[in-house]
Parts: sequence; C-alpha cells; structure tokens
Amino acid sequence: LGNGLVRPSKSPWSCSGFYVMNASELERGAPRLVINYKPLNKILKWIRYPLLNKPDLIKRLNNATIFFKFDMKFLGYEIFQGTITTIQRSLKFADKFSNEIKDKTQIQRLLGCVNYDADFIPNIRIICAPLYSRLRKNPITWNDEMSQVVM
Repeated sequence: LGNGLVRPSKSPWSCSGFYVMNASELERGAPRLVINYKPLNKILKWIRYPLLNKPDLIKRLNNATIFFKFDMKFLGYEIFQGTITTIQRSLKFADKFSNEIKDKTQIQRLLGCVNYDADFIPNIRIICAPLYSRLRKNPITWNDEMSQVVM
C-alpha cells in the first residue's frame, strides 16, 4: 500500500491475494503474488464456445449459399453449389507409396491419408482391414492382399 502498487477496494468483485515463497521464488529472490479466483469463478456465468467436429461443420456449410473465395476450400474439402467434395491432395499423396510397405510408420501415414477422406470412399475401413492387421502387436507378414489394397 505504501508504494502505491496496491490500493484498498470495496468492489464486490474483489478476490483475495497472497504471496508464495516456493523454492523457485527463493532462488529468484522475490515472492510471487497469487490471486484466488475461485469465489469469482462461482459467480461468473461460463460461456463455452466448443469447437465443432468435422461432420457438424460440413452440415452447417452444406446449407450455406454465399461464400468468400477463401471459404471455398475448407479443411480439405471443396464446397461448390451445394455439393461438398474432397480435395484430392491426400489421395494423391497416398498414391506415392510403393506396393509393399514394411515400415509401421509408413502404413500409419498411408492410413491417415486415406482415413481423412473416408467419408467419401464407401467401405474404406473394410478395404483397409489387412493394413490395420499389420499394425497389431504381432503383425502378419506382408502378402498380396495388402499389396492389392495399397495399389
């Protein structure tokens, strides 16, 4: 109070404060001011803005009619005249893999690319089942069925 850093308050919104002298503060040579906001948090109304998941965002965009140029490509999708299609970028990346993938991380990358567009490819999880079996703890050896999936 004497230095003018803090002043008395009669506000109903005030919270108590105190100093902490932990090991890090002792090392630094100065106490740390801590304010207890728990009483204030009980009074305040919490406004949440949760992020929507991808299907919910696409549903909202599907009913929209006016877009700016930067909105036309959204999260890997192209929105045009009421239709939503996938941008072929991830599938083009998936085409670059060889027919036989022995590395686990390469299989994970391939499946990640394919799963991004899974909403547009029917039965993709059934088709890719042999590759998922390769990710298990005791994977089976690479076979022709797996090569067929990668092609």
